[in-house]
Amino acid sequence: MIKNYVKLIRPKHWVKNLFLFLPLLFGLQMFTPERLLIASVAFISFCFAASSMYVFNDIMDLQGDRFHPIKKYRPLASGEINVPTAYLISIVLALMSLFLGLFTNIGFVYIVLTYILVNILYSVYLKNIVIIDVFIIALGFVLRIVAGSVATDIYMSKWILLCGFTLSLFLGFTKRRAEIVELGEGFASHRAVLSHYNPHFLDTMISIVNSLTVITYLFYTIDQATTAKFGNKLFLSLPIVLYGIFRYQYLVYHKGESSSPTENFLTDIPLLFTVIIWAVFCGAIIFFKIR
Repeated sequence: MIKNYVKLIRPKHWVKNLFLFLPLLFGLQMFTPERLLIASVAFISFCFAASSMYVFNDIMDLQGDRFHPIKKYRPLASGEINVPTAYLISIVLALMSLFLGLFTNIGFVYIVLTYILVNILYSVYLKNIVIIDVFIIALGFVLRIVAGSVATDIYMSKWILLCGFTLSLFLGFTKRRAEIVELGEGFASHRAVLSHYNPHFLDTMISIVNSLTVITYLFYTIDQATTAKFGNKLFLSLPIVLYGIFRYQYLVYHKGESSSPTENFLTDIPLLFTVIIWAVFCGAIIFFKIR
């Protein structure tokens, strides 16, 4: 019984909310107790908000999920949890998120509220509009970074925000491509918007946002404000970023891995180690100012 409720709120996906800690890392505040505490509260608040929206989206997708080869085993689609209970869980989680957010600042609460409203619009309507559906997914990641910035009152470079957005687009378009491959010839019957996509179009989009991600990250590392703050060695982390992107594409294109970015990050050891190595490498440069 409890297992079904845990599956419903998808705690594995809370890893996405680690984006909230980026302002601490790039703002040299990772070891400042007060701001670390505020960021942690913001993280938990966003976890509740995200889970609330996962439940709401499952309610909206209920009919389609029942015929999906994988999603049909989710608690709602399989009938383990009924719709009224799911609505109640979604509402309670959203209220808990907003209440907890009050312990940071009102600006953060507005960001969380924006995230909730955008996701409601996505679940009800926007997910059926080609390209816009992926943009909304990417916006969710940017809102996480902005939320962390607002909660901790730490300025975030425009290049980091742009890089986060393009990276999220990359993950979104690769997710759509993996879904098409995963579902086979009947992919359009499971999600209406998939009928507007095809592998060739998605390959083009992936190539574009892939390039933009690398460019915006490089621009951040050589930006005058960045080099003045951290020195001029941060650009050396670019090969790690490139490998991470290439490894993820390899998983999607050649290994036919899950259409869930979270599952890919948590289950592929080389990719997971790449993220850890990047964090340690950048942390060493940022905090010890290796020149």
